[in-house]
Amino acid sequence: MRAIQNHTIPDLVEACHKPGCPICRLEQGAVERYLKDLFETRYHETDIRTLLRVVKGFCKEHSWLANELGLGSTFGAVIIYHDLLWTALDDIKKFNSSLSSKRSFSTVERILLRLGFRRVTATSSDVPSRCPACIEQGAAAHAALGVLASGLKDDTFLVAFRESTGLCLPHLHQALALPPDAETVQALVSISNEKLETLRKQVTAFIRENEYKTPEQIRDIEKNFWPLVVGVISGYDLMSKKKG
Repeated sequence: MRAIQNHTIPDLVEACHKPGCPICRLEQGAVERYLKDLFETRYHETDIRTLLRVVKGFCKEHSWLANELGLGSTFGAVIIYHDLLWTALDDIKKFNSSLSSKRSFSTVERILLRLGFRRVTATSSDVPSRCPACIEQGAAAHAALGVLASGLKDDTFLVAFRESTGLCLPHLHQALALPPDAETVQALVSISNEKLETLRKQVTAFIRENEYKTPEQIRDIEKNFWPLVVGVISGYDLMSKKKG
């Protein structure tokens, strides 16, 4: 896997001037570049094809993101998914031939684990990380958060950050988990608290204005309101912004 693009404070400043969490934006850009590079130029590389066969392809989110980016019509997509189909057929063949006559659940589970499949439970938060695009996404976020920590001591960035949407909660939590620095933590907490309080007031006002309306009357408002609130709480779907 190639190294992600090194983010700089100017990159963060530019991201702050656009809607949504700036870390989400840099993270999204890194993943999109990674997918385009893989589907358009790197699909023939042995290590890439081996990796994708081992991890059983991309997660659902990044598979559909590749399609949204128009990469589903590339020759690279044909090669990659041809490999994955053959891998799936081979896995089924191995699974079928490995089954014992008892076919107990524990036997089936052991065979699946040996073939590289893991049982998904409510606590299996590490499962999506097997997708190479998810790994790239995490690395991009970590790098951008590191730049943000140093940027909080930069006046130019501080101005842009205060005027931005601010961080979504997942990236705020990650930022606060970085090695502590009293000055940067105080600045980050202060700015984030201000933005969350502003949003809370907007939600309260929205409830007061619409609590007696019918769902049909508030549907058009929700189209604009919902992405903002969900984006702050769960992270921004910036691909939807491109489609809109």
